[in-house]
Amino acid sequence: MRRALEEVRSGGPGNHAHLDQILGAAAPPPGDPRWVDVARQLAELAAHVPGRFIVAVPLASSQELPRQMHLSAVGALDPREPPAVYSVLDHDPARTWTGEYFRLDLFEASQGLLIYVSAFRSLEEREQAAPFDIRLYFETR
Repeated sequence: MRRALEEVRSGGPGNHAHLDQILGAAAPPPGDPRWVDVARQLAELAAHVPGRFIVAVPLASSQELPRQMHLSAVGALDPREPPAVYSVLDHDPARTWTGEYFRLDLFEASQGLLIYVSAFRSLEEREQAAPFDIRLYFETR
């Protein structure tokens, strides 16, 4: 997995790889809640690799912007897209932020890792009445 992280980083910010491709036959099936543990393990490894990374786990979609999000509610995950790891620029995310098209709740921060959930949709998606995407993120610091 370390090699996959180095390849993602070498592509620059925005470059990514889907975890099912990294893990191959060892990957859990789409929608399996074990992806959360796999993503956290990869993020903990990424915290020791130079660069900044986000591991994103699609959780669900919702027609309404959630007022509050809880990690304890994570059950079956959204099977439409596998989790992915992204190379990102250095930045400091807010603890909680809510706008018309976005909500972010920070759940945990350790020395090398932030864990948060966000719900979002673009202006174009809003005009099309598309649902909010809800994702769990593990971000290296």
